[in-house]
Amino acid sequence: MNQLVLEGADGGRVRLALVQNEHRVLETPELAVKGGRMHIRLDAPWLYPPTAHPYWDALDPADARERQTLFSIAWDSGAVRVRSARSVDPVGFAPAALGPEQAGPGSPCVESASPAAPDP
Repeated sequence: MNQLVLEGADGGRVRLALVQNEHRVLETPELAVKGGRMHIRLDAPWLYPPTAHPYWDALDPADARERQTLFSIAWDSGAVRVRSARSVDPVGFAPAALGPEQAGPGSPCVESASPAAPDP
C-alpha cells in the first residue's frame, strides 16, 4: 500500500514519509509545526494513471518521465525530492494519518486534503 505517513516527534515536531508497501521512498527531516498547522504538497507517481494509460499521450515524453518517477514533499519552508523508477500501484494510495475526529489528543492529524492545482 502506498502511504503518506505523518509521524509525531518530540516538542511539536513532525516528520512526513512516503512509503510504498514497506519501502520508505522519501522522508522529511523533523519539522516544527507553527500554529498547529502545516501546508504540504505531495507529488508521487501513484497519484497518476498507469504508464500505459492514454493520459500520457498528450504529454511531452520528458514531462511524462518526470511525473512517473518523481516523489516530492514540499512544506511551508522547504522540500525534499527523489526520483525512483520503482514500480508503483497508482490506485493503492491511502493516507495513513488520521483526521481530527479519529486522532488521539495531542496526536498529529490531517485537517484537510485536496488535489493540488496543476502547475502553470
